[in-house]
Amino acid sequence: MEVRLPGRPITDQQKALYMRERKHHNQAVAAARAGMSERTARRHEKDPRKPSER
Repeated sequence: MEVRLPGRPITDQQKALYMRERKHHNQAVAAARAGMSERTARRHEKDPRKPSER
């Protein structure tokens, strides 16, 4: 079950930036640099698809 929360959806570009930053930084730092919350980052780490493919 996917839970949708109010707010702006992240873009493919944000996810790509997050994944690049994640190689060098912890989850909190990478998420902040990509402009998303830690919780959103955690959710996207579990799902390898691009946001536009969901």
